[in-house]
Amino acid sequence: ITGDELLMSPTFAATDKPVVYEDDCWNRRPFTSRQTCTYGSKSAQTKVALIGNSHAGHWQPALAQIAKARDWQITTYLVSECWTGDLPQIFEAPADTQTCREWVRWAVDETAKGDFDLVVSSNRTWRKIRDVAEQDQVAHATRAYSEVLDTWVRAGKQVVVIRDVPNMTQNVPDCVEQEGKGLDACLFPR
Repeated sequence: ITGDELLMSPTFAATDKPVVYEDDCWNRRPFTSRQTCTYGSKSAQTKVALIGNSHAGHWQPALAQIAKARDWQITTYLVSECWTGDLPQIFEAPADTQTCREWVRWAVDETAKGDFDLVVSSNRTWRKIRDVAEQDQVAHATRAYSEVLDTWVRAGKQVVVIRDVPNMTQNVPDCVEQEGKGLDACLFPR
């Protein structure tokens, strides 16, 4: 937004998604698929793994530009909802809790053992952990994610973690479209 002008129509934002959606690079519930996608040169000297949920997937376009400029190859390990922590995340269907955990174990193992120079990870960690008190959720999630990072480091990988973007309290494109130039209604406290 520059002044009172929008750079693009808010309705465009709803369909403005990275190529990983069109290419069906997602592993979805019940988390039994092991879908990956690879972008970039087959002869690339530097190989990158992008791992996480949709909040990792939205970084693919930026990484693709870097990869193109530097002749890198990127392989995606993307999953919907489930975040990269080896712990029981709560889903409506109890079986999804277990298969999410199995998917995480598979993806972490694949990226640790794979021929990757760099592992890039980002996640929205909104799913609660089963059998963990509310006040202990962050500590358990932090420990689980640290263990994943340690796995990659012990495997000799360079690791980049991209902190998640702030969670908006409402659908921003819908709010902007509805409010027009009165965007104050779409703000929220830090």
